Amino acid sequence: MATRVSRLGWWTIELPSRKLTWSCETCVMHDAPPDFQPSLAEGLDTFMPEHRAVVARHVELCATQGIAYDFVFPKNTIKGRRIWVRCIGEAVRNESGVIVRMQGAFQDVTELKLVETQLLNAHAEIKALNVELESRVQERTAQLEFANRELVMANRELEAFSYSVAHDLRAPLIAINGFSRLLSRLDASLLDATNRHFLERIHQGTRIMESLIESLLSLAHISRKTLELERVNMSQLMVQIEASFREIDPGRAVEVTIESGLQVTGDRALLTTVLQNLFANAWKFSARCEVARIEFGLRTDAPEGPVYFVSDNGAGFDMAHSAKLFGTFERLHSPTDFPGSGIGLATVKRVVERHGGRVHAQGKPGEGATFYFTLRPVILNTTACNFLKSL
Repeated sequence: MATRVSRLGWWTIELPSRKLTWSCETCVMHDAPPDFQPSLAEGLDTFMPEHRAVVARHVELCATQGIAYDFVFPKNTIKGRRIWVRCIGEAVRNESGVIVRMQGAFQDVTELKLVETQLLNAHAEIKALNVELESRVQERTAQLEFANRELVMANRELEAFSYSVAHDLRAPLIAINGFSRLLSRLDASLLDATNRHFLERIHQGTRIMESLIESLLSLAHISRKTLELERVNMSQLMVQIEASFREIDPGRAVEVTIESGLQVTGDRALLTTVLQNLFANAWKFSARCEVARIEFGLRTDAPEGPVYFVSDNGAGFDMAHSAKLFGTFERLHSPTDFPGSGIGLATVKRVVERHGGRVHAQGKPGEGATFYFTLRPVILNTTACNFLKSL
């Protein structure tokens, strides 16, 4: 029973007659009648033609020199069915040490060989898929690197263009402002009230234009500046910013709350610009509140990690137009109500993104606004910065 379950059968070869005997299990394995007894030549013929010489050599060495063997070869049964068989053989000696018989076993390993073949095929498929996947990843990486280089170059060209335009606009602007001031100093009899009003409008326009140019130059500088990472205490920076605003406008009734101990890794100068713009925004848009409230703090319950915020109880904004908030020269309020260049929040967005973070805002008309931002300067390591510089 055990031999049948294990698909194992025995055989013997008597020497010197070389009579081959198969066990019943071996006969069944070869699709032969239980009492089938083949000759040695017939037994060898069950192996594939290309293997018969090798098998005969093993048998000869075992019969003459007592060298045991153990190998796996395919065979054809009596009915022509292909099977895989493990063949084990050894010599049996008499008391005088003379080899008188060979004995061994056949084990049907067809199912094991089938599983092995399937595993090899699966391994080959997986290997081919891995090669294809690796090729696709390399191709995609190359595409992304190329696109990144193109984007970096385009941004640099755009920043250089903005800087050049802003710089070149200064000369004609200075000329306009200078000549208009000369005209305003002419004899009063040559200029009536209407003419002087027009000149004053020219002065106001040049001042606004000069402010916009300075904002453009500042934005270009921020985009091109190399990050100098260090530990920065943003709470202390915000305290200093608050003090400077109170000094400029001491009559304002503003309650400011600043959470202490908020430290990050980043570029001190650029983070100061972020905080100054956000605080200035809150200070400006809460100007019409009887008692303005501004808060700077940290949220730790967000899934993306620490989120810093600056909130106020001022004019707020309609969330339907929130996409415009961080665009260059985009404004949600009339400049006559709340003056400004329209560059401040664009600057905030640029600095935050350079620190690997993101910025967004929530607000409601008449109920104030809150600006949230995250910082991930760890992704902008030295290697990454050097790579970008080399492009």
